[in-house]
Amino acid sequence: MELANVVLARTIGLFETALLNPRGALSRQKFVSLLRERFSFMEVPTKLEDFDKGITFKGGYFEEQGIDQLIVFADGIQIDLRSSTENGQTIITDSLEWMKEEVGLAYTPGMIPRWAFLSQLVVRSDCSMDAIHPAFCCLSEKLGALVNERTNEHFKYRLSGLTFDFPRLTGDYPIAPFVIEHRVKTPDSEKLYYSQAPLQTKQHLEILQEFESNLSSSL
Repeated sequence: MELANVVLARTIGLFETALLNPRGALSRQKFVSLLRERFSFMEVPTKLEDFDKGITFKGGYFEEQGIDQLIVFADGIQIDLRSSTENGQTIITDSLEWMKEEVGLAYTPGMIPRWAFLSQLVVRSDCSMDAIHPAFCCLSEKLGALVNERTNEHFKYRLSGLTFDFPRLTGDYPIAPFVIEHRVKTPDSEKLYYSQAPLQTKQHLEILQEFESNLSSSL
């Protein structure tokens, strides 16, 4: 399983962000100015209402990597990159340390007790998902034959993707399902797959490589 590109590496540090500025000493204007300076954001909040539902910064750059967006919510900080979630964690914690030195932000190591991740990758693999079990090949062939007979067209069916999720019976859990599927609008000959996981980028790639290895060994 070879990484083709990182579509999204989203990292969210979950904590009460108001604790960073307990006495309101850091003004909104200064906060925006500091982040614009550090990350060269192309889009920053400019109006009072921009601070109501998350303070959003877009189109930044830091240490040779682009930042799609950074959002400061009441209950966390989100950063979207196209490198890795590990880099996202580092940028968040290092920037909080930096702002602590610059303006006395009330940040301490370990202040962020929980992290959430969303990894979206495009990978290249020689394996066919139809090889998971002969039943998938049989179903694809039967389905194709029946549809082609009705439409007088030739559609070659195959298993397009797999989704793994947990029963969502109660609550609204902000945890994405695991998905692996043929990348849409891409010829199968390119052997490209899209995958999504609620994991760090490194873990995501490792679990895909393990899946490919297990699938290959079963053939």
